[in-house]
Amino acid sequence: MIEPLGYLDFAKEILDSIPITEIKIRTAVNRAYYAVYLYAADKYSQAKGNDPSIEAIIRSHARFIKELKLEASQPLQTLGNQLNDLKQDREKADYEYRANVSKNSAQKSYFQALHIKQTVDTAFSSFIG
Repeated sequence: MIEPLGYLDFAKEILDSIPITEIKIRTAVNRAYYAVYLYAADKYSQAKGNDPSIEAIIRSHARFIKELKLEASQPLQTLGNQLNDLKQDREKADYEYRANVSKNSAQKSYFQALHIKQTVDTAFSSFIG
């Protein structure tokens, strides 16, 4: 079984690879996003007691992000905003094939994902030991 943050490690491997191609760059952005999305969704589900209604929410990226933004907790609202920003980068990399997605922008997305991981850890530290 793969751990969500394994995707983040893979994104770093891609960005460090030689030669670096546009396909690799776009894939690195995609993997960085999915790593922290899945990581956050798993922590959120655990914090909510693995409720089946929560499972339905986290299957939809837009719905999960909206749910986070509506939470009373400021760290969860921040997490929702951060995931939304990285999701936009991922959608550009995945769907806007004529757009320029540079290695620098992919590295920015990778570091943004690392920051989001820290936000997740902080936001859920009181829920999960």
